[in-house]
Amino acid sequence: MERDDELRSAPGWSLAPLSDFGQAVDAVLEHLAASLPLRTWLLVRVDGDDALVLAAAGDGATAAQGSRFPWAGSVSAAMARDGLWFTAKAAGVPCCRDTPAVREGRVGAYLGIPICRGDGTLFGVLAGVSPDPVPVDLAAHLPFVELLGRLLAGVLAVGLRAAVDDREDDRHQMEELHDPVTGLGDRRYWDRVLAAEESRCRRYGDPAAVVVLHLDEYAPITEEYGDGATQVLLRRAARVLRTQCREEDLVARVAPGTFAVLSVGADADGAAALVERLRVHLEENAVAATLHYKARDPRHGLVEAFATVDHPDRVEQRQPA
Repeated sequence: MERDDELRSAPGWSLAPLSDFGQAVDAVLEHLAASLPLRTWLLVRVDGDDALVLAAAGDGATAAQGSRFPWAGSVSAAMARDGLWFTAKAAGVPCCRDTPAVREGRVGAYLGIPICRGDGTLFGVLAGVSPDPVPVDLAAHLPFVELLGRLLAGVLAVGLRAAVDDREDDRHQMEELHDPVTGLGDRRYWDRVLAAEESRCRRYGDPAAVVVLHLDEYAPITEEYGDGATQVLLRRAARVLRTQCREEDLVARVAPGTFAVLSVGADADGAAALVERLRVHLEENAVAATLHYKARDPRHGLVEAFATVDHPDRVEQRQPA
């Protein structure tokens, strides 16, 4: 027993676990950049033809972090189409010598493997690059990178399942942080779920968008008819939001005459479609409103998107309803 106690208190006996996918990715990238002969390591999220650098380590990390590029024209896509995982001299490989990154001298050597979700669909790519060819046999390093990639995929699968549960917990919090007039979340609820979703977006690269709805007649109706008439207006608007937003969207009343929607998984086109649908149904319910929307920019995040779209002088899109 005394021996066990000594071991438990010995330096290095207990190593702090990596608590989430983001921490695991950072640790893997930093280790690869420090130990393999490729100067920059990236985790890239792939959505259709859009690729987003979720995390980076090494010489080119600062420039790469948060950047976007067309997936179809990338070295990773070209190599994957030909079933290749590495090359010590990218300019000598027919499938990728004409890609912009190789032509422009940004990629001279490459090693990359796919990272898949639990259902086998492509989440992204774990890749190392060097601007110059490397005089080593990259094949010798492939099994190690594959092992780390599979471990990351396992952490990813657990994290994505947890994210679904976390969003459900966010909705349940509405029971305590709710607006008594509409039954929707209140401003405290909104600030909390916005921060939580931003954390998930940074970790997994999920798109999201913010829609803000200002009731044009809120102040005039309050002044002329009082709070009772205002509450009728608020409930009509809230009913439209409940019926027209998706189940995964999060809706709150964030100011006296203002509602906000966090549209999970929506890009700018998805947010525009939601705004148009809301506009039509608000008109049908005799609710005059102005709608703004903004998709999340990975460089700035959801809090900045909300601050921007909620400010009349910094609106990306304004649509009368």
